[in-house]
Amino acid sequence: MLEHDEEFVGFAITINELDMVLLDYFAVCENLRSGGLGSQALKLLQEKYADKRFFLEIECEDETAKNAAERVRRKEFYLRNGMSELGVKANVYTVDMELLGYNCEVSFKDYEQLYYASYGNMIAGNIVEKERMI
Repeated sequence: MLEHDEEFVGFAITINELDMVLLDYFAVCENLRSGGLGSQALKLLQEKYADKRFFLEIECEDETAKNAAERVRRKEFYLRNGMSELGVKANVYTVDMELLGYNCEVSFKDYEQLYYASYGNMIAGNIVEKERMI
């Protein structure tokens, strides 16, 4: 849970397995966005997990998607805040995703391994590698 001045402002869900941390979900209340709280919270997470490979998955940019502009803004936010493209794409439950990391390298096999370690075959079996991006 993310708090500012003892008030709920958002939350982050992480999966911490092996030497990796996946930021699985990260949200700041819509009415509080663009005020720097998301950047501050992400920086704290990056510091907290500095000894791990810290990364996240976002929906791939797709100009035909209903939320195309949101996908672009989301990626720009993460890149502005120190995350970088890892060159890995995956299809997760039919949604095309790409991985962004913070000062680390994560391969598709690493990503898949985290899912198998965390969730087992039933969930991890729904992740399929897409073509290399870079």
